[in-house]
Amino acid sequence: MGYKFSRYQNREIFRNSNPRYVRQFSSRDVNYIDQYATAKFTWTADLDYDEEYWGVGSRFYKLAAKYYGDSTLWWIIPWFNQRPLESDFDSGDLVMIPRPIERIINIFKEE
Repeated sequence: MGYKFSRYQNREIFRNSNPRYVRQFSSRDVNYIDQYATAKFTWTADLDYDEEYWGVGSRFYKLAAKYYGDSTLWWIIPWFNQRPLESDFDSGDLVMIPRPIERIINIFKEE
């Protein structure tokens, strides 16, 4: 099962010139970067989730492969849980896996 669409579709692009990033900008010889805004999540009645406990060896791509049949959809799990990095999870933490995947994909297409 493969979903071919861009998760950046319909995302606002904004110019980031925040002084906090001056070191990164100067290392790239630029004064700013253009970046995509984070997708906003809207809970809908037709959306549910499965629960999985984070453990040794847990990875977003493995969960995506298990629940969605497509490891390339790994980014949905950290987005839904509002924890962007695998290191944001400790062993025993509850991870919510949103479903149905078709509805999640449509949320991204609609925004």
